[in-house]
Amino acid sequence: MDENQLKEQIVLHRRAIPNVEDLPAYKILQRIIQACIADGVWKPGQIIPPERLFAKYTGLSIGTVKKAMANLVNEGVLYRRQGSGTFVAAPSFARQLRRYYLFLEHFEGQERANSIHLYGIREVPPIPEVNHLLKLPDNAGLIRIDRIFKEKEKAVVFSKSYFSINEFKNLEAVTVQRFEHVPLFVIIEEDYHIKASYSDELYGIYSVDQEEANIFDGTVGDAMLLIKTLNYTKENMPFEYRESICNMESQFLYRRISY
Repeated sequence: MDENQLKEQIVLHRRAIPNVEDLPAYKILQRIIQACIADGVWKPGQIIPPERLFAKYTGLSIGTVKKAMANLVNEGVLYRRQGSGTFVAAPSFARQLRRYYLFLEHFEGQERANSIHLYGIREVPPIPEVNHLLKLPDNAGLIRIDRIFKEKEKAVVFSKSYFSINEFKNLEAVTVQRFEHVPLFVIIEEDYHIKASYSDELYGIYSVDQEEANIFDGTVGDAMLLIKTLNYTKENMPFEYRESICNMESQFLYRRISY
């Protein structure tokens, strides 16, 4: 990557950061670098530009750039090789994804490898049940994010997440590549500083409609597992309502419960 391309990437990804004016400078640079990695600008094992170039094209001090780099190294996003530079670390995507969807054939089986595919993101009008669960005004608009989780190109989960438009402004501006390479809960934590402290879940049997049958390559009325999830902050405020339809034809959804 030449210097002009680096400058363009910095400008492009800075624009896509929600509430960028409220973030400290080093955090902004961290978000830019993470977004570039998520978009494939720099791939695992690839060296990233030197700190002096980031300082030059962001206007930040070298100390601020070093702080951002050090934080990303500590988080496992980057790693340093003495005398060679700073490189993109292997993604922790699989580990992060286990938080919600870990499938096994039996207790001692190998976990299934899934990939995320963004199916759609759009603003939707108020939904009484969802607004009530999220403790939103009756007239508050929502943003809905639909994703398909696949195993070897076969759909195993169709997930629909709902958020408040007002509380999650510019969520629709997140790039497709980032949605498909970073679990949604990580995006929420990084961009909006909201971390799920606990979740309430309901499990039931659900009959799929035509659209869902097409996604799963099945038949209308097929019985599948439905998980309704309500995610809360540590202040006991709900911020995400999610419905996940799971095809359990040849696997089990694994959960570990600690007491």
